Amino acid sequence: MTAPGLRGRKKAETRRRLAAAAVDLFSERGFDAVTMQDVAAAADVGSRTVFRYFVDKAELVFADEAVVDEELRQVLRKEPAQVDAWSAVEAALVKLTDLWADQRREGVRRRRLVTGSAALTARHLVKLDRHAEVIAEELVARGAAREAARVIGRCAAAAFDCAVDRWLDDPQVSLAEALQDALDVLRH
Repeated sequence: MTAPGLRGRKKAETRRRLAAAAVDLFSERGFDAVTMQDVAAAADVGSRTVFRYFVDKAELVFADEAVVDEELRQVLRKEPAQVDAWSAVEAALVKLTDLWADQRREGVRRRRLVTGSAALTARHLVKLDRHAEVIAEELVARGAAREAARVIGRCAAAAFDCAVDRWLDDPQVSLAEALQDALDVLRH
């Protein structure tokens, strides 16, 4: 990916600032007690700015998911063509752990929000399905059969999700280690 210009960096910074303000407010007051206007005020922007970046409150909690999907696509595309589908996905997921390696505290906060809200739990499941679909699309592009790609995508997304849960629960385990353990379960 090419580096964004000044405008792109400003947009990304505004998006990050809005998401951070929202997570802070949601953590303090609860997801249902915060409005988009509250987020705008906390981030010192107008309400329309929030809606320009996010269609709803739940999206604020999962603000980085488009970046994750794009990174997943890019990492999978870089895997050599001769590598089988499952091995390519494993390698890609291991590389993605670097995105979260220093985000444990933030991850714990977000997980509390998600598990405390039915709307956020539902959005989390949609997010997992989207990650699985990204994996499947990339595998099909590599020549995998559609159904096999869907199964691999869903298993891989679930393994990653379980690894994140373990990592958030156990400070002694790195995300990469938790992921490797989850993938080992699927391999056997």
